[in-house]
Amino acid sequence: MNNDELLNVINYNKEEINNKLSASVMLTKTYHAWLENKISNTESKCLYAVQPNTKKNPSFKSNYSSGFQSIFDYNCASGLRKAFNYIIEQKDQYIDIHEITQIHYLICNENNITVNDTFIRPGVIKRETANILLNRLQLAQYEQEKNIYPAFRIHYDIIKLQAFDDYNKRTARMIMNWILIKNGYSPIFFIKENDKTEYQKSLLNNKMGNHEQYIEYMLQTMISSQKDTLNFLSKTTFR
Repeated sequence: MNNDELLNVINYNKEEINNKLSASVMLTKTYHAWLENKISNTESKCLYAVQPNTKKNPSFKSNYSSGFQSIFDYNCASGLRKAFNYIIEQKDQYIDIHEITQIHYLICNENNITVNDTFIRPGVIKRETANILLNRLQLAQYEQEKNIYPAFRIHYDIIKLQAFDDYNKRTARMIMNWILIKNGYSPIFFIKENDKTEYQKSLLNNKMGNHEQYIEYMLQTMISSQKDTLNFLSKTTFR
């Protein structure tokens, strides 16, 4: 399928998901708890894989799967959980630079942290990137831009600009999902074994000018996330 056809599938799934959620307040609450678990474990199980230094990082726990080592970082999961819950509580809030820095602050688990000898200042954005991101955010939230492509663009912009000392990718994904949620879509999560490799490849494609391949990957991942969501909602019932 081409990207327009993929987008049609996404919009159809969007309606299916929203129809199911509108039928039950309890189902919506259960759905949010399920999403919280998906989002908070995304980095640690699929996208964040480094050799652990357990002396410096006692929160690391090694997991072995299919011949490669992934690291479960409980601090990372806790920060992502806080950021996601903030988004759910503030989903209709206009997203500005302050909100981006707040998300980064929460993802850092509200603490100064050091990763691989890099000191990360939570919630401190580089001044030279703030105005550029502000313009991108305004476009992404403009009334006539209520579709998913602006979310993909701001996601890439935050990564490209390296707005923070570190944690730019996870901040970018959280802001992308916030925009998607604001526009009535379910968020994207990366939970498959090959997501780390494919995700990095898509970012490189976009950097090299292969924008359609980047968009196609994001659309495909969004459809995969929607299928998981529909499967969960279909199996979850309340008597």
